[in-house]
Amino acid sequence: MIAGQLYGSRLATYDLDVLYERSEENIARLTAYMQSVDAYVQETWPNEGVASEFTSTSLSTELSLTLGTIEGDIDLLHRIDGIGDYSNALSKSQPFSLPNGRTIHVLTLSALIEAKRASDRDKDRLHLPELEAIAELETDGDSTEKT
Repeated sequence: MIAGQLYGSRLATYDLDVLYERSEENIARLTAYMQSVDAYVQETWPNEGVASEFTSTSLSTELSLTLGTIEGDIDLLHRIDGIGDYSNALSKSQPFSLPNGRTIHVLTLSALIEAKRASDRDKDRLHLPELEAIAELETDGDSTEKT
């Protein structure tokens, strides 16, 4: 949950969730990058522990992919529960500048909370109390500054 860590969360999942636009041009760029970091599909049940080849077709047909790479694990998502596709997520995100000079878009804290609630997964429910506390602190800080 790198997005949560950007807002101050101490909880980590040690993978990067990437929501991507499914245009042909973007799939070609994303495929080239994934191949440059030796991406492979990490299979889940019933084939747990079995890796398969990553291809551009995977990006066009799968709703989500869990990939291993030489840079770390990446979850490629076509949609985010409670948020929608790439264009919807972009409207609910904010830019963050990285040390290498690049800028990435990350869901706002309220959108991240919305997505965690909508996913209804145990691991996301575990993160909710901390994210909600961070949001409350931000809200309290904003009202204190205005007085």
